[in-house]
Amino acid sequence: MNTNFWKIETLETEKSRLEAELNSGETDYHKLEKTAMRIGEIIKLSDEKMFRWIQLDEQA
Repeated sequence: MNTNFWKIETLETEKSRLEAELNSGETDYHKLEKTAMRIGEIIKLSDEKMFRWIQLDEQA
């Protein structure tokens, strides 16, 4: 399995867990803000890795 795919899958798993935390009814603003920021980072990383994976696949 391609390591980029594995990393994308790991990021998606973390994102799902964090989204569940956001939907849990948590009211601590700082925790919510930190969680939301991490989700944004994950989306950016995942997009970058997916783009790279597509590039490598097209070269094969």
